Amino acid sequence: MSSMSPQALVEMIQGSALKDADFAVTMSKVVRAKDHCDPMFHEFFNEYYDETERFLQSLTQYLQEFRTQSASPKTYEESHRLTHTIKGASATLGFNSIAVVAEGLEHFFSLARAGKATVDENAISLIDPSLKFIHSRLEELKLELGTVA
Repeated sequence: MSSMSPQALVEMIQGSALKDADFAVTMSKVVRAKDHCDPMFHEFFNEYYDETERFLQSLTQYLQEFRTQSASPKTYEESHRLTHTIKGASATLGFNSIAVVAEGLEHFFSLARAGKATVDENAISLIDPSLKFIHSRLEELKLELGTVA
C-alpha cells in the first residue's frame, strides 16, 4: 500500500544533492526502524492519526510557500515544530518508521530556520516524498490496527 518503501526513500535521498547532509544520515535509520505499538496505546491511535494528518496538511501547504519563495520565518518555525511533534508522538506510540522520517525532517527544518540549509527544489524533492511516506504509513497502521479514524 505504501507509495514508497523505506529503502526506496533512503536511496532517493542518498542519490540527491543532500546525500552528505545530516538529513540523509538520519533518514537512513528508517530502513532499520520497526513499528510496534503497545496494545495499551491503541486507544490513542484515532487522536494520533487525526492530529498527524492535520500536521501533514499544514506541512504540505508550507511546501507550497517554500516553492513560491513566500515562506516567512513563522513557516520555518512551524515546519520545525510540526515535525518535532510528529516525531515525539510517533516514538511514544512505537511508530518508529514515522518517528525516524519526522526526525530527519525536524533536523532539516532546524538547519533551515537557522539559515544553515535552504528549502529549495532539491530539498522539496525529498521533503515531499517524506511527507507522503508518513501519510502512507499512517494509512497502513490504520488498517493494521483495525482502527477507523
